[in-house]
Amino acid sequence: MADRTRRTLASRVRRAVRVTLVVSAFAWFWGGAFLFSWIVLPLVALSGGWNRSRRYRACQRVVRASFRLFHGYMRVLGLIDARVGGTIPRRPGGGPVVLVSNHTTLVDTTAIISEYPHTCALAKAPYTGSVVVGPLLRLVGHVSTGTGRWLSMAVERLRDGFDVLVFPEGTRSPPYGLGPFQRGAFEIACRADVPVVLLLSSCRPSALTKDRAFWDQPDEVAVLSIHPTVMLEPRDFGMDSRALMFHVEEVYIQAIRASSGSVPPPP
Repeated sequence: MADRTRRTLASRVRRAVRVTLVVSAFAWFWGGAFLFSWIVLPLVALSGGWNRSRRYRACQRVVRASFRLFHGYMRVLGLIDARVGGTIPRRPGGGPVVLVSNHTTLVDTTAIISEYPHTCALAKAPYTGSVVVGPLLRLVGHVSTGTGRWLSMAVERLRDGFDVLVFPEGTRSPPYGLGPFQRGAFEIACRADVPVVLLLSSCRPSALTKDRAFWDQPDEVAVLSIHPTVMLEPRDFGMDSRALMFHVEEVYIQAIRASSGSVPPPP
């Protein structure tokens, strides 16, 4: 009985410590985001002068470095180890692509951007309109889905040489599963006539997922793995964004099923 009590107490202490570490990581993240939004990035943007692309690139370099520090901090604390890697496939002459990914954790975006430079993302209106992170997102060139021009703005980013990152589910994936896709990423690719590159994300054990609070971290280190898989040409689908979307959705369903068992088809 005494041994069981000690084990229970030790488990509770470990849990309290991990919760404290997670809270510290995200407090640092949101505090840094506010600082970058209102002080650091407005000053960095001045180095780009009147050229919009140069301003975005200058701010992205700083944010990318800060995201690497954020993920390094979580790795050192033994919370989550983000392993993002692999060369993004491109056309023989190079050029931008639309990056699509399933959305397993709360930190997929920061992990991807920390590894792949010159990337703009589609961001939800509550984030781009936020006092804390809104200015940051705008200064690095992310596109708000809350504006009626989001589709044309995403195409503009591609024409300026940026990759555009989109999570077609529009929210985090169910654990070890996949939510229904939306067509925006594929319509962007078709309108800009650029390839779609699929990133496959997985996290073992499940952490920072939609079904659990961000501080509810597993006892062991969670490994977040994100890597590119295939490149698809809209031209091979007759520039039909809906056909491209259905194909990519099926590719993800099969990939997730192969890696983690069965995944139900989206409704």
